[in-house]
Amino acid sequence: MFEASALHSYSLFAFCIMPDHVHILCQPGDLLLKHFVNLLRFRFEYVLAKKGHKEPVWEPNFVDIPLTDEQVIDTAVFIFENPVRCGLVSDASKYPYSFVYGGKYYRP
Repeated sequence: MFEASALHSYSLFAFCIMPDHVHILCQPGDLLLKHFVNLLRFRFEYVLAKKGHKEPVWEPNFVDIPLTDEQVIDTAVFIFENPVRCGLVSDASKYPYSFVYGGKYYRP
């Protein structure tokens, strides 16, 4: 995600890769949002296929919601805390597949 967002001048504020869904909070750059999402989808599917995963992993549609500055902060916190709400970890900073700008470094 970092490589794709940097390559296409997207501002990446937060993401969380959950076992059954993904949250991405970003500001569009020089590539149309639907093309950026398709790029991420293909990269996810490529990596998972290399690991032997054969099931579809991405729904054909995504939600594109414009946010105010205050909503961006609230949404970033919501995304970051998602693994805690789902019972995967007790501390969001311990979840290895998430990132929030200014909060922690992503650990693949």
